[in-house]
Amino acid sequence: MTRHRLPRSESRFVHYDWDPDRAPVLYVDPGDEVVFETRSGEDGQLRPDSTAADLAGVDWRRLHALTGPVAVRGAEPGDVLAVDILSLVPDRWGFVMHRPGAGLLDSPAPYLRTCAIDVDGGAAWFGPVRVPLHPMLGIMGVADTTRLTTRIPGRHGGNLDCRRLTTGCTLLLPVRVPGALFSCGDGHAVQGDGEVCITGLETAMTARLRFRLKKRAGWSLPRLEDDEVVAVLGAGPDLETAAREALRDLVAALAAQLRLPEPDAYALASLVVDIEVNQLVNHHPGGRVVGARASLPKARCGISGDLWRGTDGGEP
Repeated sequence: MTRHRLPRSESRFVHYDWDPDRAPVLYVDPGDEVVFETRSGEDGQLRPDSTAADLAGVDWRRLHALTGPVAVRGAEPGDVLAVDILSLVPDRWGFVMHRPGAGLLDSPAPYLRTCAIDVDGGAAWFGPVRVPLHPMLGIMGVADTTRLTTRIPGRHGGNLDCRRLTTGCTLLLPVRVPGALFSCGDGHAVQGDGEVCITGLETAMTARLRFRLKKRAGWSLPRLEDDEVVAVLGAGPDLETAAREALRDLVAALAAQLRLPEPDAYALASLVVDIEVNQLVNHHPGGRVVGARASLPKARCGISGDLWRGTDGGEP
């Protein structure tokens, strides 16, 4: 195993879209670890003393500054890239914002609040309110066969904004192009399901990730697994479509993994699976794309070990 580092000070590691033709900044072998020093989502244009007036000067073309891409040797379309989240450390400050025309509720005016983050104490301070930290990366994904915006989630991963993607979780991404071309960014010190005002507590993040491969898995949607749940991540123009996509994939997976007829797996899902919201607020020029997950708590089916991510052979 080799550990690599991509420092945020190096602009050549930063990009703002998913492009299958972008040259990798790093090649790694399965089993290697990479420390990604990601920039904050607006690419470091705001400061701890910034105010709402400063939003007018933000270059939104630099939204969702991503670090990468990293090519994983041996990864081919049809494989699955397993990304083990080993540690996530946020910066000492972050911000939350909303503005007219964005978010789940109407915003009458641009809004920005910066918050101190007590990394050692495990909390952020929203004025007098102590908010426990729950660090996560809003965006993790691989390149697709065509160029994509960073604003949306999809089969490549992307702007998932799933709060379960924290330390101890494994994200499993269907490989779309040779090498996978993984990138990540959009660090959140904490975020609720839905990301309702359009941001979490946005911050720079130091993320230590490990890469593994599952060959010829043939999965079509991103999945995740931690000690408590397995889940499928769906996306669509509305919550029902996103949930249906995730549930359909999870039912098929349960049928295969638990050796059940698919009608039985569908009925079982109605007893044990939760439909949960990832995010409700992401838009792009082509329209609205929201994210949902079909989540199965392992205890409900007596699952005591890894169902998807695996423990040997470098494969999930």
